[in-house]
Amino acid sequence: MKNEKKLMQKNGLKPSSPPKEPIMKRRRTIILLFTLLPLLFLGCQTYTAAKGMAAIEPIPSVVEEKTITKYSPALIESERRIAALTLEKEKLNLEAQAKADQILEMEQQNVLLETEIFELQSLIEENRTLQQEQKEQRLRIEEELAEQEKLRLSLLQELSDERDALEMETRMLKAQLEEKTLTIEEKNRLEQERSEEAKRLEQERSAKRLALEAEEKRIAAENEERRIAMEKEWRQIPPLDQITYPRLYKTDKPTTLANEGEKLRALMLPLDDVPWKDSKVVLEVSKSISDLDVPVVFVTGHMENVIALVKEMRSNAALFSTGAIITSFPILEMSNFGAEIQYQQDKTLQLVVANLPEYQVVRDLVGGREWQTTQKSVTAARLGHLQQMLGEGSLTVATLLGASLYEPSYRDWNTFSPVGYRQTDYLWPLSEFLESEGFYDTYRLTHFSEATNAGNTIITPEWGERVDFIYSRKLLPLTSTMLTIGGESVPDESGISRFGVLGTFLVP
Repeated sequence: MKNEKKLMQKNGLKPSSPPKEPIMKRRRTIILLFTLLPLLFLGCQTYTAAKGMAAIEPIPSVVEEKTITKYSPALIESERRIAALTLEKEKLNLEAQAKADQILEMEQQNVLLETEIFELQSLIEENRTLQQEQKEQRLRIEEELAEQEKLRLSLLQELSDERDALEMETRMLKAQLEEKTLTIEEKNRLEQERSEEAKRLEQERSAKRLALEAEEKRIAAENEERRIAMEKEWRQIPPLDQITYPRLYKTDKPTTLANEGEKLRALMLPLDDVPWKDSKVVLEVSKSISDLDVPVVFVTGHMENVIALVKEMRSNAALFSTGAIITSFPILEMSNFGAEIQYQQDKTLQLVVANLPEYQVVRDLVGGREWQTTQKSVTAARLGHLQQMLGEGSLTVATLLGASLYEPSYRDWNTFSPVGYRQTDYLWPLSEFLESEGFYDTYRLTHFSEATNAGNTIITPEWGERVDFIYSRKLLPLTSTMLTIGGESVPDESGISRFGVLGTFLVP
């Protein structure tokens, strides 16, 4: 401890003063000690007196009196005992004093230890402060080194870029020097090569131009041949006011026969019953069905629209006053409203197309008038036309009928219909007649119910109905679906949309 104080004085530092709290503890200890010493002394004295009194023999109560002299044994014994007690008392006092001195010395040592602890704590704190300062200084040095490293890398990059630029400039100067040192003969050779290359390129361009002209001529010739062929085909169909029915329309497309077990697919296309104003509609309709590759297509509507579609599709067809039948099967025989085709090597089919426009019943239905009376008044003539169309064919040959009847099927009208005006069990006569003749309604037979699968083929702002059908006799309907048909399925200026029907059949 003294060495540490000398070291601090040598370094010009003042020893730290001990904390005040140990001094207060020392004062309280001294006060307590001065309080206990008298008590201890009194206790020792009390103990000595009591011991002495116990040692004194009681004076006998006998009447006999003995004469006590200076050299009496009793007096000598009493003095001896008093002297012994006095010695013992002094011994106890000395022991108490020794203990007090020991306690005081321990207190002093405690104070010295506390002072040393305080000094050590001060040194530890100073050491911690020095370490923190050294750490901060080390961090500053590291940051400065990092900045210097960044600066060094930046300088290296700049030097590298400058070196690359100098190398590039050197190469360019070398190239320029080499170019300038070329001889006149070398320059002439290069000029000759450039001239020859230019001639070669010109020859290639001329060859390409000639090839392109030849290709254009070939395409023009093909288009001309196609136009001539189309005109030849189209001449089969005279102007609408001069045409007679039935009429066969032949193209250069080959006919085909169905394979054994192959299912028959047929499509019903109801076109607009007024001539198209836009010539693009026929292209849209043809494009909408071109990828289906259906071998039998029934087409109804205005004959101008029907003929336009037949010409656009460029397929073999039979034209009738009620529409057209476009087919890839060979046409064996035609009647006024249908044709017999060769389906397979040993099987033939009968195809019939029917178109019976009628508008007054619908107008009365939409207008809330007595439409049933109107319907009954026109039924006889309409049934007669339908009977005439079906009467030309054989009852023993499997038959497909594509029909635009312009009246609903009675199977779509019943009290459970979700459509309000259909909630009556009305027996529409044309559909009832066809069923009595052994024909199946393809769409209704292949769908669950009229409530969940309406299948409307015509939709107007006021109503929607299924008025276009594919009926089959001696053919089993397998599937059917509604089909959009180009611009016809887009509402026209009157808000009317038309949809087709695609069916699949099993030919027995």
